[in-house]
This record gives sequence, structure tokens and C-alpha cells, in this order.
Amino acid sequence: METQTGYSNRWPILIVLLSILLTPFLMGIVHQIILPLKLGDSLSIFIGYAVSGILILSWLGWLSIRYFGSVKSGWALQTPFKPKWLLIIIAATIGLYAFNLMYVIISTALGIELQQQEVVTMVSQTESQAEILMAFLMVCGFGPIMEEIVYRACFYSALKKRFGVLLGIILSSLVFALMHQNLSSLVPIFMVGVTCAIIFEKTKTLMTSAIIHSFFNLLGLIAVYIGG
Repeated sequence: METQTGYSNRWPILIVLLSILLTPFLMGIVHQIILPLKLGDSLSIFIGYAVSGILILSWLGWLSIRYFGSVKSGWALQTPFKPKWLLIIIAATIGLYAFNLMYVIISTALGIELQQQEVVTMVSQTESQAEILMAFLMVCGFGPIMEEIVYRACFYSALKKRFGVLLGIILSSLVFALMHQNLSSLVPIFMVGVTCAIIFEKTKTLMTSAIIHSFFNLLGLIAVYIGG
């Protein structure tokens, strides 16, 4: 039964996990389809991510309606946003960025080479304003929203039902980090997942974790853009 806040933890684990694993597979298919069009690497990445994301969200939206009666219920969007959460969002975002900065400093001191994700490399190397705009829209808009729906509203909720809050946070965050396919940044990405899952659990709404995720990505991209 749904709670009064619209937050539910009855998502089926295997179905959500399959949806997660299908995402990079769909991205690969889309990339192969548009490859003959010779749109360029940046636009191909953007289109592949957007199309695969829309397909996954459409699938999860349909499941939300089937299992919970509406998309808002399945995606934990029924709880009204409270102004007092702004301080939590600001504190969490600053804390995550500080942790990430410390990780970079320590890794550099230890001689560990950190690998950038494709979209970050695109921002640091391109002079095209259009490509930079696409990157910001993907990394600070569509990407965080999609990932919070998949990993927090759906996957964490499913794991919480089966394993409890603590293990649900750890497992969902670990899968979240691994699916970014960047082992050198596994720890900071895992911490983003943990923080977003904790905030999601405390506030019972996806809006807070999505905003934190988006702001954290925004700060990172701004730093890369300025430093690049």
C-alpha cells in the first residue's frame, strides 16, 4: 500500500536492475544507428544518452502506473517541497564537492591518475558553445533527474524493501557508482549515491536528491570549464 507521502518501496528488484543494465546497451544501439549520420562524437553521445534515457524512463513510468497507480507515486514526487530543505540541499552539495576536491588532491599526491568521463572531457576540450550547452543540459538537467528516478526512487526503494535502509543505501550507491564505468572515480561517485539516498530517505521525495545531484554536477562542470 502507498504511504500518504506517495513514497513507496515496493519496486521489484530484478525488473529495476534489468532496466539499469539495459541503459548502456540501449546507448550502444542508438550510437550505432546514428553513426552513419556523422553527427560528431559530442552530438552522438548526447543523442545516445537522451534516447536511451527516455526509453528507460518511459518503461519505468509505465511500471509506476501499473504498480502504484501513477508516475508521481512510483517516482516519489507527491510530497510537497519544503523551504527548510534548502539548507540540507546546500550543505549536502557543499559537503560532496569538498569531499570530491579532497579525493582529487589525495589521488594526485599518491600519483593516481583520475579518468574523466566522456562528457567532462568534451567540455574541457571543445570550443563549441553548442557542445558545452549540450553537456550542461545532459549533466545538470536530464542526467541527474533520470539517475535519481532509476537509482533512488526505484532501485533504492526496492532494495530497502528487501534488505533494509542501510544495506539498501550501500547496494544502490555501489551499483550507481559501478554503472558510471569509471573506477578511478568510484569512491566520490559512490558518496554521491550515498548522500542522495540518505536525503531521499529523510525527505521522502525525489526532488531533494535530484537537486543535490544536479548542483553537484553543475559545480564540477563549472570547475572543469573554468580550469580547461
